[in-house]
Amino acid sequence: MLSRMLLVCLMSISVFSSASSLSCRWMDHKFSQHSLNSLNLIDAMANNSTNTTEEAEVDFPNDLYSQASKASAEDKLSFTIQILEEMVSLFEEDHSSASWEENTVEHFLIVVTQQADGVHSCIGSHSNKKKNKKLQMYFKRLSHHVLERMGHSAESWELIRKEMKTHLTRADQLALSVLTNMLSRMLLVCLMSVSVFSSASSLSCRWMDHKFSQHSLNSLNLIDAMANNSTNTTEEAEVDFPNDLYSQASKASAEDKLSFTVQILEEMVSLFEEDHSSASWEENTVEHFLIVVTQQADGLHACIGSQSNKKKNKKLQMYFKRLSHHVLERMGHSAESWELIRKEMKTHLTRADQLASSVLTNVFIY
Repeated sequence: MLSRMLLVCLMSISVFSSASSLSCRWMDHKFSQHSLNSLNLIDAMANNSTNTTEEAEVDFPNDLYSQASKASAEDKLSFTIQILEEMVSLFEEDHSSASWEENTVEHFLIVVTQQADGVHSCIGSHSNKKKNKKLQMYFKRLSHHVLERMGHSAESWELIRKEMKTHLTRADQLALSVLTNMLSRMLLVCLMSVSVFSSASSLSCRWMDHKFSQHSLNSLNLIDAMANNSTNTTEEAEVDFPNDLYSQASKASAEDKLSFTVQILEEMVSLFEEDHSSASWEENTVEHFLIVVTQQADGLHACIGSQSNKKKNKKLQMYFKRLSHHVLERMGHSAESWELIRKEMKTHLTRADQLASSVLTNVFIY
């Protein structure tokens, strides 16, 4: 549907900032795939990791991501580049004690370096801006207070691996928000040049063009805010994260990707509607979070129309039932059980956002 609209638009636009389209060709065609690859590789490293119940004694820089999300497109991409480059430098420290396969680590570093170089090509001279000093200090603290303090042990590297996985998803979300905004402006030019093109269908995805990215950022910020009042726990959910289902969804059609994303969001809302009175969260924050996630699901429903009535993914349904039974019920809906769920749902928000954003990106590449 949207690809046909794009065809009409492209026929009507002779030039759309050719310099910028050339400079961001890599981001248009390769960024999303590289991002998925890097996430899959860092997940693969977990298969050979040493489990640890410790947590990094360095606060995650949520404030820096919040500031970056409000910055200009160039500054967002510069911040993303710095994250990726600092990550590569960190992994170049002695990781011989880690039980990872060296080929996987090397492949991971190659992919992340290619991501950084590719984003560099998008911003040109802007890439020579001064580095964010607070971000530099954060990575230095990871090196000194985690790796060096723990003797570059396998346990210290597992803490770093988990931290870097969070960075990959947050940086991906930040960079894709730039691409989404850029493509929305291109869509505006297209719509101005097309007098009539199935007005009903163009309205159906207006929400995704204009609102999806912001709602996704809001839901992630809210689930982070809930962490401020959470009860720390060293336990891990005894339910495997459904990486295989996300992998299958990433290769599916656009409609199936969005249907999968909708189901994730709806199952999440249902889970949070169970008794969470033992959790130490502010109820207003939880209510706001559920409203935003419900709006995300409803908005995506509008984009896929009749496709949204497809049968649910049974394996995904069973996964959420296991979370309910084997985590919440088994632990008596305790504060600790809800903190496990909160962390798990944060990962889903970032992966689902990545999946849905890839649909929007691919629509404009078609």
